Amino acid sequence: MRNLLRNELTIGVYVLAMLCAGPSLGEIPRSSGCEDGMNLQIVTDKRSYSPGATMHVKFVITNTSEKSLYLFSSVNQCSSPLGWLSLEIRDQRNQKVPTPPCSGEFDMDALNVLQVLSTSKSGVQLQKNEIYGRVQDYELPKRKGTYRLHAEIAPADLKEDQKQELLRHQMRVLRNICQASVVTITVK
Repeated sequence: MRNLLRNELTIGVYVLAMLCAGPSLGEIPRSSGCEDGMNLQIVTDKRSYSPGATMHVKFVITNTSEKSLYLFSSVNQCSSPLGWLSLEIRDQRNQKVPTPPCSGEFDMDALNVLQVLSTSKSGVQLQKNEIYGRVQDYELPKRKGTYRLHAEIAPADLKEDQKQELLRHQMRVLRNICQASVVTITVK
């Protein structure tokens, strides 16, 4: 009986440790570093890759607030005044692996934010627990090893009058940078 209780306790501790451990690849992690009533997660298409392979990463944005969240549908890996999704690949020494730079130009002064966010072609409205996602491709390093993926979404660089216009219409947008839980991959 004592051995049975010890085994059940060991299994319980193991299950608890597995639940508390970081997410496994190919699954959506439990939480991220967001304070804006949203959650950002990244999901890779595989657990391990060949050197120099292309990795497909899903950026999954979930509204966790009772209030609707509005995003620009064009948000992607290119740095832009409309905001962006970024992914850093870090090696075993925590050094950033170089990725090609990308940026987009946009005249924020000429932007009618209310109109753009209200149009289904250029804006996304997420109700509570609704999800919006983007898939981005990244070329992996040619060196074998374990790599950590650090992802974030940055808010649009709105002018004060644009922020006030959205407030008047009770349209909530991302205000702070939001980070996803770190995901680990293997290149072998």
